[in-house]
Amino acid sequence: MDHAAEQVAYFSSIDRGPRWRWQVEDPFVRERELASLRPLIDLILKKQAEQPEVRVMESGCGDGTNFVHLQSAGIGGGVRLEGVDLTPRVVEEGRKRGMDIRLGDGLTLPYADATFDITYCRDVFHHLADDEARKKFFLEMRRVTKPDGAVFAIEPNAWNPAIFGLGLLVHAERGLWAISEGRFARLLPGAAVTAVSPSAAWRIWYHYRSPLYASPAMRSVARLALHAWEKGCASLPRAFWSYRVYQWSGSLPAQHDAARLQ
Repeated sequence: MDHAAEQVAYFSSIDRGPRWRWQVEDPFVRERELASLRPLIDLILKKQAEQPEVRVMESGCGDGTNFVHLQSAGIGGGVRLEGVDLTPRVVEEGRKRGMDIRLGDGLTLPYADATFDITYCRDVFHHLADDEARKKFFLEMRRVTKPDGAVFAIEPNAWNPAIFGLGLLVHAERGLWAISEGRFARLLPGAAVTAVSPSAAWRIWYHYRSPLYASPAMRSVARLALHAWEKGCASLPRAFWSYRVYQWSGSLPAQHDAARLQ
């Protein structure tokens, strides 16, 4: 089984119903998801105030949970949220929920050059096979983004203990270890970097399949403990925070970016 087929099989095997409810309906989870999206949200809202229509595309969008989070942050009228994903089952479920999602590969996006004001991906680069695929994936996002637009990548930080541990627990997440701020700077230079989410412990202990999520009482105890843990983690050096948001904007047209990266 090649790498792409392995990833499709992994994401097809996930029980999307419980995962969707956990990500979208639980306020504790939604608050933390929004924290990781905040730099992207801020730019979309800024563009929404400046122009009548804003087109935003997520490459590797899954079933559209990020779209729901963006909408909950006040992104609505005049902003068109679109997405592409490689997994047929996931795309079908997103469409059933009213999402504008196409079946496609982020390495060859089904859009014309300079279509979008903003493109982004979340938790995708570490699922790609190697650095060559990561460059190609980025260049495709850059290609379909307007020259004055912005490209975002939201990725876990391998130096965070919980992120590192997740790579140990789940084989399909082993690519987490390949992603760090320093490596991104060498692989895809020129990004503004924002450290977000001091702790990712909630992704393990408050996961919808965790025993601590089994009842309302246990969830309440878990939330109290995680709040305290996150408060302590916020005082740690940001080199250990769990997520990074990378933003490329105001850069050269796509063909010039390609020359720099190849």
